[in-house]
Amino acid sequence: MRAAVGLCPSCGLSPRDGDRYCSRCGAELPVGRPRERRILATILFCDLVGSTAMGERLDPEALRSVQQAYFATVSAALRRHGGEVEKFIGDAVMCVFGVPRAREDDALRGCRAALEIGRSLERLNERLRPEWGVELHVRIGLNTGEVVAGDARRGQALVTGDAVNTAARLEQAAGADEVLIGTLTRRLAGRSLRTIDVPPVAARGKAEPVEAWELIGVGPRRRPSGVASALVGRTRELGELLALARAGQPGALRMLVGEPGIGKSRLAAEVAAHARAAAVIQCPAHGEGAALWPLRALAEAAESARVPGTEALRRAAALDGDGPPDLAATGAALVDLVRAWSAGGSFVLIVEDAHWAQRQLIEALSAIDGEPGLATLVLLTERAGGVADHPRLVGRVLELAPLSGAHADALLAGCGVGDAARRSVLRRAGAGNPLFLEQLAAEPRDELPVSLRALLGARLDELDDAERDVVDAAAIVGREFWLEALRLLTPESDVADVGAAVKSLIAKDLIVRGRAEAPGESPRGLTAVFTFDEAYSFRHALMHDVAYVAAPKARRATGHELMADLLDGRAEVPAALVAWHLERAADLRRELRGDSRPLAQRAVRKLEQAGLGAHAAGDDEAARRLLERAARRTAAL
Repeated sequence: MRAAVGLCPSCGLSPRDGDRYCSRCGAELPVGRPRERRILATILFCDLVGSTAMGERLDPEALRSVQQAYFATVSAALRRHGGEVEKFIGDAVMCVFGVPRAREDDALRGCRAALEIGRSLERLNERLRPEWGVELHVRIGLNTGEVVAGDARRGQALVTGDAVNTAARLEQAAGADEVLIGTLTRRLAGRSLRTIDVPPVAARGKAEPVEAWELIGVGPRRRPSGVASALVGRTRELGELLALARAGQPGALRMLVGEPGIGKSRLAAEVAAHARAAAVIQCPAHGEGAALWPLRALAEAAESARVPGTEALRRAAALDGDGPPDLAATGAALVDLVRAWSAGGSFVLIVEDAHWAQRQLIEALSAIDGEPGLATLVLLTERAGGVADHPRLVGRVLELAPLSGAHADALLAGCGVGDAARRSVLRRAGAGNPLFLEQLAAEPRDELPVSLRALLGARLDELDDAERDVVDAAAIVGREFWLEALRLLTPESDVADVGAAVKSLIAKDLIVRGRAEAPGESPRGLTAVFTFDEAYSFRHALMHDVAYVAAPKARRATGHELMADLLDGRAEVPAALVAWHLERAADLRRELRGDSRPLAQRAVRKLEQAGLGAHAAGDDEAARRLLERAARRTAAL
């Protein structure tokens, strides 16, 4: 029988050995290895202003009723945007965006949720004023940063790290009805935000003042900031879509499918730029309201443009919460609305993130498809695995392939990137994904752009536990890896589980069979020497980088040490490769304040061995680099 892990996730009781169910509350106890990870998360603190004075005025029972209404209102607003309420601290609420699953727009979700709290409390105050004679006001702090996400199965706190403390300090510095956001939150969501500059916050316990901005509004989500590149490599797809959006054509429904960053939104925007009128709506993640909720944004945009017919759409789709929606009436109202909006020209409606759409929305939008003379193109964008298999979309799916090497080079050249820098970007990102290329061109430094870490981290969070275990192990091995190493680093998984996870990751296009097209961080020749076992590699070097930094440092240190033990002494394995793993294990142990000296000493010996071997082979430049590394390590001991 597998042992339970940690505390009961329901009541916090420590289980007895062998228990499968909690002896106090009866909840099923989790089993297996605890799963912690390092992630980019957005933390929100919301605190009630003036609660002490309110407590003096109200009877305890009345105060409790007001507080319960406050907590329920704030929690509902946060959860509608995908936030996970971690805890209540007095009158404060702490919420995390990024657990249990990360999304690439967690920072933007946090900002939207913060503003919705204010709107929701205004509505609550309309009830509280006549009933209790009080008004509620809050201050909110929002900050994004790297945290360690605990394992809820062990009763651990959701997230830990300096980013949490900074969010709390921003909240404490905010005034009544103010939202203060930190640097990384603004950077990740900034093009959609309306902010006001405020002086840096002198936060208690921080060595330097914290940069902050007051958040006053959020507009439609835009493409990530970076280089404004021309559209390349999509001539065929663009021509096909523009033909559907010409005046006089019937209404059309099409779906763009592709991995994150492949250029779906970019192509859709190019199509919309050729239309007489266009609108963009987004599908929120699950749990954020009714199936037709995205049509609310369309109705609001139509009202702003003074287009007739919005009231009919609101009623039919029940956008104001008045009864269940009528799908047939919603479809008819959509046809009337876009016909009026286009005024005889062409109209493009872009529906982003359709992988989160509920099928009723597709049913309503399909009323436009084939409508004579409507000249409206409904263009949905989604990743694989969403609603592209909906019967209404059969034969209407356009899959975007990665850019070719020539097109990737042309994209970077159009961004003003020189020849040498282009080679560096292509080596890191590989040809294929325009967003990866743009972001690395905009931030050519060695560190991973945070926007890409958020995007790719969200994709990793879609994996199941077995797949994630294999990805974590593979990332420790290097850009390239092989099955023997995966089995060594996933001791709780049997051979069949590892093999099945590898096949699944290949199907999801995260890894590929064979060697990487470009070298990763680990020394070249990593898998070439292991001809007895099939080689695999991460499809993108960036995916390897994100997976590596997401694994806890303790697990990385242990993994590198195990790899050094596995490889040491094999005649076909270069000493430099063993040294590479030992160096990383030593550095990670030191960062965690552990005893890194034995590992560093082993690394020095292997570096010296590799250096002498390189000298004997006539490669004096490699010998010099290896021996210099050994000398630096020795000096640091």
